[in-house]
Amino acid sequence: GPVCATLVYTAKPVRRALAAWIADVTGPLGGFDTIVPAHFAAGRGGPAQVRRAFAPVLQEAAEDEAGALGRKYRPRPILLAAAAPVERPPYREEDVKLLRDLSSALRGL
Repeated sequence: GPVCATLVYTAKPVRRALAAWIADVTGPLGGFDTIVPAHFAAGRGGPAQVRRAFAPVLQEAAEDEAGALGRKYRPRPILLAAAAPVERPPYREEDVKLLRDLSSALRGL
């Protein structure tokens, strides 16, 4: 959601760690068919749905990695799933302005 996207996932180390975690969870051993988020609204879903839910963060992690490695960049398989442009969730600017202001202030510390 907008809180994590604005306050947590903006840091490159967090994006890298999250991409690695998603690779572990959705990799060859990720044979699950139910997703239980923190708010316990469990539903059907598997590795593809997890990758799709985190696609914007995976795309940013791939871009971070590409920038760090320059032209020699070869994306890891998990990041290839998010390499195509991803549409951002339709959060209204006025709804996330406070979060962006807070994120900017925290980065300035």
